[in-house]
Amino acid sequence: MDHIPIDVLSGENRKPDFLAINPEGTLPVLELDDGSRVYESLAIIEYLEEVFTAPDLGGSTPLPRAKTREMAQIIAEAYSFFNRVTGHANPAFQTRFEQNADIGRFMKLQYVDQLGKVDRRLSEGAYVCGDQLTYADCMLFASAQFAALLYKSPIPA
Repeated sequence: MDHIPIDVLSGENRKPDFLAINPEGTLPVLELDDGSRVYESLAIIEYLEEVFTAPDLGGSTPLPRAKTREMAQIIAEAYSFFNRVTGHANPAFQTRFEQNADIGRFMKLQYVDQLGKVDRRLSEGAYVCGDQLTYADCMLFASAQFAALLYKSPIPA
C-alpha cells in the first residue's frame, strides 16, 4: 500500500488533481487495487478489519463488536466537533468560510464532553473498550495525532 501525503493546510485536497480522486476533498482515501475507493475513516477501518481478520480489532462476539462500534462512534463525533472548532478558530480557515467564535466555543464544549465519555471508558481498562485493543483505540490515537500535529492542539485535560 502506498501512502501519499496531502497538505491540507495549503489546500492540496481542494485542487483539481485531488478532487478527481475524491470530489468531497476529504481525507483519508483508501484506493483499492481495482481502482474503487473508500472515503470515510470509519468505513476504511471497518473495511480493513473485514479484509485483515488478524489481529481481531473489532471484537469476536456481538457484544464486544457493539462496544467497539459504540466507542468508534463517540470518537468520530468528538473529532467531528473538533473539526468545527478548528474551522471557526484556526486562521488557516479564514478564507474558506466565515468564522464565528461563539460557534467555535460551543463546539469545543461538545468536543470536550465527547472526550469525557472516552476518558470515563478508559477508567474501565487499559483501552477504550476494556482490556482489548480495538480499532476504536486506533481511531482515537490517529485523531489525536492529527489534531496535535496538524493543528498543534493537544488533547484537553
